[in-house]
Amino acid sequence: MLGSSTRDVKIEGASDLIIVLITYSLYFMTLGPLLIWIYTVALNLHVKSQNIFRFWRFNIAFLLILCWFIFSPIFTIAFIHDPTKMWMVPFLFFLMFIGFVYCTYFVSCLLNILENGRNTSSFDMVLFFIYPVGIWILQPRINRLFDPNQIDSFQ
Repeated sequence: MLGSSTRDVKIEGASDLIIVLITYSLYFMTLGPLLIWIYTVALNLHVKSQNIFRFWRFNIAFLLILCWFIFSPIFTIAFIHDPTKMWMVPFLFFLMFIGFVYCTYFVSCLLNILENGRNTSSFDMVLFFIYPVGIWILQPRINRLFDPNQIDSFQ
């Protein structure tokens, strides 16, 4: 009787682990391309703008997002049966959200400054947040900035 209950706990723990791993792998597959796109756009716009903004702030905000991606699954798996230590996961989510807001603010500011010469970035931040729709509006504008046939206003 005692051996069968121990075996049931191990099977239940393994199923929890599989559910967590599947959830986070789907999360990485959906948000991973978004983060790679935001970082490359920010890097290219920063180089084109001849370093208007401080890129180290963007890197710190991006590092907060990466901390969420790295440590959140580890904490969830490690503390799945100890809810007293699960406070770290919402705390990491809050840090990731702040980092994501700053990253989208940084990229939208650079995009608007390069396009219009002034910072009007509120709508572009919304487009970064609704990534599946926003990429169809933002990417043609970014491509126009890097078109070699267009006159560059910063050179």
